[in-house]
Amino acid sequence: MLREKLDHDELKLITLARTKRVTWARIAEWQELSGRQAAERRHLQLSRAHTRPDGTAPHTQNERVEYARELRSRRAERQWALNHAARIRRIARQLAAIEDLQQRVDGSHEALIMRAIRESDSKEKPPQAPLVWPKALRECVAEDERFRKTPLPPSTKAWTTLTGTASSRRPTSCTASSA
Repeated sequence: MLREKLDHDELKLITLARTKRVTWARIAEWQELSGRQAAERRHLQLSRAHTRPDGTAPHTQNERVEYARELRSRRAERQWALNHAARIRRIARQLAAIEDLQQRVDGSHEALIMRAIRESDSKEKPPQAPLVWPKALRECVAEDERFRKTPLPPSTKAWTTLTGTASSRRPTSCTASSA
């Protein structure tokens, strides 16, 4: 009972120290361990023995590494999209402007494969449903055009965050005419 209480208190202290940005090396020194990896290992060992107040189990080191990689990947994708936003908007508008886009998409090789998969999964032939992305693309393009026609007030935090300035003029890289 006493050992469990001490372990739990040690876990709380280590967690508090990490939230205060104390390094693993300093924590290892405090715990009189051989190094930062030993301190982190001890923390993981203690945290596996206890569930969090919200009832969830703590993440392992591998799960944290995978999560960090996923976040980096998303950041890289977002940065790529921001760097190529004008081109993406232009291509999206061109695609959305195609009159018979839905018919072309529904008759495409990919749509036939998806239909075959759906039919093989069910005993009866499912009704032929159109692919949803052409409609979603048109809705996104329309929403983007509405957003671009309605300027944000220059004093809002969102405007400053988006543009990096407090100016009321939109940067030329964001205007629809430059895309």
